[in-house]
Amino acid sequence: MKTKITKTKKQSGIMMQWLLSALLVVTLSASHVYGQTSIYTYSTTAGNSLMTMNSPTNIVTSGTDDAASVLTNIGFTFNFAGTDYTQFWAGPNGIMGFGAPTNAYLNNIGNASPTIMPWWDDLYTATNGYVEYQLFGTAPNRILVVEWAVDNCCSAVPFDKNFQVWLTETSNQIQIVYGTGAAGNSSSIGIANSASDFISVNSATNAAGATAINSNSTWPAVGTAYVFDWSTPIPCVFTLPEDFSGGVVPPGCWAIDQPTLMTWQSFSAFGVGTGSMEFDFYDAVAGTNLNFTSPTFTPTVSGTQLSFDEAYAGYDDGAGGVYNDQLIIQTSTDGGVTYTPLITYDGDATGSLNTGGMIAGMYYPPASSEWQTKSIMLPIGTNRVWFQGASQFGNELYLDNVNIVVLSD
Repeated sequence: MKTKITKTKKQSGIMMQWLLSALLVVTLSASHVYGQTSIYTYSTTAGNSLMTMNSPTNIVTSGTDDAASVLTNIGFTFNFAGTDYTQFWAGPNGIMGFGAPTNAYLNNIGNASPTIMPWWDDLYTATNGYVEYQLFGTAPNRILVVEWAVDNCCSAVPFDKNFQVWLTETSNQIQIVYGTGAAGNSSSIGIANSASDFISVNSATNAAGATAINSNSTWPAVGTAYVFDWSTPIPCVFTLPEDFSGGVVPPGCWAIDQPTLMTWQSFSAFGVGTGSMEFDFYDAVAGTNLNFTSPTFTPTVSGTQLSFDEAYAGYDDGAGGVYNDQLIIQTSTDGGVTYTPLITYDGDATGSLNTGGMIAGMYYPPASSEWQTKSIMLPIGTNRVWFQGASQFGNELYLDNVNIVVLSD
């Protein structure tokens, strides 16, 4: 049984010079577009009508609860929060998105992304309901319309809520348009790109902002549309290597999803530098993922290498328990829509992640001699990297000096 202790934050005084063999490299471009909902302006309009779906395709049938559609072609390239997508999914719980389908009925605007939430709640498609879509117009001004006919879950009655989402080609505008509907339970409305990057709408006031609202019950007036207009993505400039010297996690342009478990530390790899990043597996219950994701960058060419420094010690409970934390490196060639596992580093006694052995307490701070450099070749075309920390309630992992370089001949 692991006994918790309180960690005292302190600055390492070690400043030992560590000499590394130099590599001739060509550094990747460091000015890229980073997805964020701040590129949208929000407005409301009235007097709208739902599009007439004269030739729709059904993707969720009547009587369906908590079952999302498969990924379906949009019909054109749509840019959501700075990332291009060509497929979408939708589910009966009043939510649609891009990437891997999900259809959780417990709504929380920060827990599903990248998503559009016209009325995310515990819903189903009723005795005569559906989710369907239709593509209207011609290039380059096509509109994908997704329509819901749903009811609060889960009585065997006809649907009582009807609404649509419109995605417009070229302008990348998003509109949520409401038809007739009965009062809801506690819905989330808006768009989300990550757990901390979203626009949440209050249906009682039609106001929107960055404060999560997950208890909407007021049905918007018939003909109301919530409009999210896309503007040119804000350039996000990041430099490599990422040495965490800025004193914050995540560093600019990068993303994390567990801010209380992923923090900045004042010590650095090999005792050289002014910062590193901690993955707090010691306090993360088994099964928790601590995700650190790069911005989208210029696709890699042949001979491109990812390198980083890390320090980790396993947890020894004195009773033979196994706490095999892992660091899984995954890569994407489509800006983070899909990822492919590249390599897994294990943190058990003989694992390749382990630099500090097995200890009975919290691993803090690592000695300068307990760091190692990991290097791995990236697949051609990689344009995003995901450091997936998979906790098994073990011990602390520290990361520093993340770099992506093209090795010279």
